Amino acid sequence: MKTIREYDVILYYRYRLLLLLLLCTIIFSLEVLAKDSLSVKSFDYNKNTNTVRLCGVISEQDCNKLASIPNLGILDISCDDSLGIINAIKAVDNIHGLSISSNSFTVLPSIIFNHANLKYLKIHSKSLQFIPKGISNLKKLEEITIEKSKIKKLPNDITLLKELRVLNIIISNLENLPTALDNLSCLEELQIVDSKLLSLPKILFTLPNIKKISINNNYICVLPKIELSNTVLKELDLSNNCISHLPIEIGLLKKLQILSVAYNKLNTLPLSIMQLEEIKLIDVSHNELVSIDFDFSNFRHISFLQLSHNKLISIPINLFSLNKLEFLDLSYNNISCLPQDVCKNSSLKYLNVSNNKLKFIPECILKSSKANILLSENMFTQQYLEFLKQKILEEQAGGRIVLF
Repeated sequence: MKTIREYDVILYYRYRLLLLLLLCTIIFSLEVLAKDSLSVKSFDYNKNTNTVRLCGVISEQDCNKLASIPNLGILDISCDDSLGIINAIKAVDNIHGLSISSNSFTVLPSIIFNHANLKYLKIHSKSLQFIPKGISNLKKLEEITIEKSKIKKLPNDITLLKELRVLNIIISNLENLPTALDNLSCLEELQIVDSKLLSLPKILFTLPNIKKISINNNYICVLPKIELSNTVLKELDLSNNCISHLPIEIGLLKKLQILSVAYNKLNTLPLSIMQLEEIKLIDVSHNELVSIDFDFSNFRHISFLQLSHNKLISIPINLFSLNKLEFLDLSYNNISCLPQDVCKNSSLKYLNVSNNKLKFIPECILKSSKANILLSENMFTQQYLEFLKQKILEEQAGGRIVLF
């Protein structure tokens, strides 16, 4: 005869078995739905955008429909029917945009390179491993996006695309950039995300029309020397790398408006950063900065400053004198004192100094500040917190102050 304890054990394992069966059923259902989504047949023609969207198995009838549409602009295909994709691309003529989402190719189909008028090409494929040299035939191509592929190296033929303006590469295996990037004199935007780049070529910052560079979530630890003044670069995103210092020549980027170097290993910032007089946004959060030893008054246009998750022990000079500053995050540092001039800044809308070592704050904050201020997780005594709560009720400043 089984004891109560034995029945409990039996019930427990039955319960675990039922949960396991339920989990398997859910996983199986999701896989079926995923396969069904690729096999569901759909042909959608949008006259307003002059776009055809195809998904599922592509039939001969679909290809005939495509061929019958005069001056089709964009073909958007989402399926794993490799033969159908090739036949669909064959059926159209003079398209200027092509988007393919498919896991059925390891090599980009060469039929694409027959469309000499293509200006936009987007490939989303987890199986793609290689781009043939024929891509250089697409002389009018202005934008390329490649996502989720297994490509380790971009062909140098991409640098022969003289009209290329936007290059977006979001793939996990890319290790190197083409050596002749300086041929891309029209390039305005370069984005390399979630890859394995270890370095950047010097010529990147000398491209005459480059306005946006985003190389985030790679393995870059050292930046190249910036040898020439770049007068057009406006956005530079190097977040999520392992950069330990910025080059002194960063001040040559005279038109830079956005600088993001979050999630790196910076322990100092060069004084030359003060030369970025057009800067509007700086994000150096999640680094190892102990101090910032320059005067912020040069940054006359800055509105967003993110300094959180560092090791700052004090607030930079003249930080609160910036009359366009609206967002300031100093949270998760070692700051022990807020200066009195915090109250003189009338533009500030958000100030986060939570998770620091503050013991007191200037009383003028309670009276005149219109900003939303976060003060939680500091070193205030319980008595001082009660005092602050009472003062907040009495003064009713225009902003909102969070103590907890």
